[in-house]
Amino acid sequence: MITITAAVQCSAVQCSAVQCSAVQFMPDSRLTAKPGRATVANLRNSRGKFFATHKMPPNKTFWEYYFDRAGKSHLIPAEYTSALKKWNATRSNCPSLENTLENLIDVIPPEWRALANNLFAGRVLDGEANATAWTEKQAGIIEINAQYSFILTDYVHVFDRFRDYIAKLVEMAYSCDPASETPLLEEAQKLSQELSLHWSEIEEKRKDWADISLVQPGGTPKSRTSNPSRAKVLSDVESVCEEFIIAHELSHHLLGHTVSRRDKKKAKEAVDQALTESDSADLLTGINRSQQDELQADLLAYLIVARAIDSLPDFGYLYRSIFGSTIALLSLAHLNGNWAHESSSTHPGFDKRFQLISRLTFWLSVNRPRDADRGHPLGQLSQLAAFSSIAYQSYDANVKKVELNQGNVNSVCLWLLKQSGSLSDAIPDS
Repeated sequence: MITITAAVQCSAVQCSAVQCSAVQFMPDSRLTAKPGRATVANLRNSRGKFFATHKMPPNKTFWEYYFDRAGKSHLIPAEYTSALKKWNATRSNCPSLENTLENLIDVIPPEWRALANNLFAGRVLDGEANATAWTEKQAGIIEINAQYSFILTDYVHVFDRFRDYIAKLVEMAYSCDPASETPLLEEAQKLSQELSLHWSEIEEKRKDWADISLVQPGGTPKSRTSNPSRAKVLSDVESVCEEFIIAHELSHHLLGHTVSRRDKKKAKEAVDQALTESDSADLLTGINRSQQDELQADLLAYLIVARAIDSLPDFGYLYRSIFGSTIALLSLAHLNGNWAHESSSTHPGFDKRFQLISRLTFWLSVNRPRDADRGHPLGQLSQLAAFSSIAYQSYDANVKKVELNQGNVNSVCLWLLKQSGSLSDAIPDS
């Protein structure tokens, strides 16, 4: 099937985009969707409205359009050109997004699928580095800005470097004299200096990322792996982040946030039940309606990606949901500076969103033993908490125009090492 083939190949084309110079363009007049009367979308209208709104050719995949617009069509690998040209847009202008949306539709409850089957998901060039959902005149749309995807690439690679850093710390911790922490601290200092170089590159690119008239390809050279097999793994990890993003926007549709009236009872019941059982209802108090909508969409997306709507999820899917949600939301917070709660903001701060992720993870995993590889979702959550802390410190140092404090980085990472011992006591043996 050309659809499946193109979906698999699409990530390789996306990787080629990092070689393409920045695309300068004048943003189209962006349709701002406001909740109106509830109307039933159909896929044909959704597809037509998307292409008409963004003035994009319906007979080209997004990546063909992107490279053509940049005058860099020759950068698309020759072995993928034919497959992309034969591919027809059904529910997306990008093969990988179509594959993601179809997979999500397959795992949601059957009673939600009629709505989801009529949505169109598209990559766009215009607008801010973000994703959005909107409905108008029997058309339901999910959009993800290409810049957002490029940003995710860099964060995934920097997290991979962070994982290497932690692995080296663990190795040193076992080899050092237990009576003295000095050698470990000295080696940690050297490693954290290397890690800070990757964060410096991220900070340098933030200004271009925030410029809505410029699409700046990702790929910080110091953070990129030169190992082809590792690069393939990281490309798959990037798709996990996009899966959460698409699930988040799908959740806005399922919860009726894009229209003023819609039968959203079943989705709302799933959210309310999870809020109660995870002791998270307090996170939605004292915030405005828009922020409540975002947290509800975060929660439902987390459950969908984890395959946890109707049953206890396998750890494999839970790992995907924890990682995809955290990196997707962290990258936005780092880009926009939306770390803490602000009453006037349309979106909650990262602090509250990560609290929700943490409580959901604890609820779904704390009473379960480690997996066959001795891993556990709470261990992954701790790693992401440490990574998020360093991301904030990097952002804060850049705002204050000072160097990233190596001592603070070391403290966070040493906390993570000690945290692993605490988790061992909390997790049941079998």
